[in-house]
Amino acid sequence: MKRMLGILSLITLVALGAGMLGQTLIVAFGVYYTPSGDPANPTPIAIIATALAAGGLLAMPLTGIVLILGLIIIAQDRAYGWLAALIAASLLAFVGLVVMALVILSAQSPIAFQTPLLLISLVTALYSRTPSSNANANAGVQH
Repeated sequence: MKRMLGILSLITLVALGAGMLGQTLIVAFGVYYTPSGDPANPTPIAIIATALAAGGLLAMPLTGIVLILGLIIIAQDRAYGWLAALIAASLLAFVGLVVMALVILSAQSPIAFQTPLLLISLVTALYSRTPSSNANANAGVQH
């Protein structure tokens, strides 16, 4: 389960990174959209930036899955320090999303809306790299 959490966390981090890169390219190259959501001037860079920014939207439900799976796995392992870290990261991510919503409502920002969600995926990715506890690792070993 820990390995699956690590893989899903890395996929989420890549999707968030793509979204962040896409948003930066959108602002840097001045990509504007029609009311239907299509780029007003569909140049290759505008299409690529829009596709990359869509990765950030894909990362939002992935982050929710990583959070729920992380809470379950960490609680089962009784790693209470990591559980506290994941809950703190979740609270900070929520506050960050609220702040980002206020920033985006006031002006166009080169920072992707989903950037605070990195905290959740980073904590779960780091947890998945920790060694298993001795009790769990030696459960099937007979001496």
